[in-house]
Amino acid sequence: MQAQDGKRKNTLGTLVFKDVESKEILIWKHIQSETIKDYKYLKEKLIELGYSIQSATLDGKRGLTKAFKDIPIQMCHFHQK
Repeated sequence: MQAQDGKRKNTLGTLVFKDVESKEILIWKHIQSETIKDYKYLKEKLIELGYSIQSATLDGKRGLTKAFKDIPIQMCHFHQK
């Protein structure tokens, strides 16, 4: 959300990892801003829980591909446009 002056308001968001086949939300975290550190944290927690990540669809955030360098990735078609 942006204020009238064009600056972002301090908002809360939720970072979600979801299984594309079952549509189940596997893990999530409330965040103040989207950071690579948060993605890495959730990826590692998911692996610790015994999940195997076969691939990831990402939004194209700069540096995010490095967090998933050992996993096949695809950029979200919506974010490509």
